[in-house]
Amino acid sequence: MKKERNLLKLLSDEECYSASMEAFETARIHKEAAETIAKTRHYGIPVSHLILSTEQLVVGVILYLQHLRLDVRNVEGVHLFFTDHVIKHRAATYINFLYPILKLLMGVIIKEKEKIYNPETIVEYSEEEKAFMSKDEEKIKTIFNDLSEMFDWWEDANMKKNQGLYVDYSDRLETPMQITEGEYKQALVISLNFEKQITEIISHFESASTEDKDDIYKNRKSYKIDEILKSIIEARKKEIRDKKGKDKIL
Repeated sequence: MKKERNLLKLLSDEECYSASMEAFETARIHKEAAETIAKTRHYGIPVSHLILSTEQLVVGVILYLQHLRLDVRNVEGVHLFFTDHVIKHRAATYINFLYPILKLLMGVIIKEKEKIYNPETIVEYSEEEKAFMSKDEEKIKTIFNDLSEMFDWWEDANMKKNQGLYVDYSDRLETPMQITEGEYKQALVISLNFEKQITEIISHFESASTEDKDDIYKNRKSYKIDEILKSIIEARKKEIRDKKGKDKIL
């Protein structure tokens, strides 16, 4: 009997919530392990644990989306988020890119609701929110200043994870002990930033009312979550196909 690779099809929406919380907890344990091992001044394995932590955060997000009844379980190829490491890094890159916009949007919506329901309340907008509302492109660009470094880091994340775990040989002997403290600190900053982004997004949904969650479900098609996931999945599938083609040639 063929094993079902799509974990979402094995779980109910309610079970997806519990599973997402377990994934987030697993991410926390990986991060804690990284910080503990780094105290011994060995940094290869800690970097790997930090990357594994981010992978579990992505798994948690996918499960949480199904908990919100956004029907991601029926997106073709969604099983890759549970079986393929690289696609998790691609998803993290996407979240890194979308998060600043999502955060601004959530902030503006909350303040706009406050103005509607409590007209006497004085609502103050941050400079970023003002730029977002006025579509000031120059000011908005400053929000994305650090993204290029993150994109480069995520692109090599799977290689970094393997370097931190295994002894290998390319043009020279490579060991986890060669990973520097600077590389660990960079990984720590990027992974902590990603964890903060996910925590803030999930906290927003956790504090949402039942009515708000019902609205999310009713408007699920307008969010185009399935299209976003499909684009990430198709790009990864193409990479896999291209690699198989090269391997055959070799």
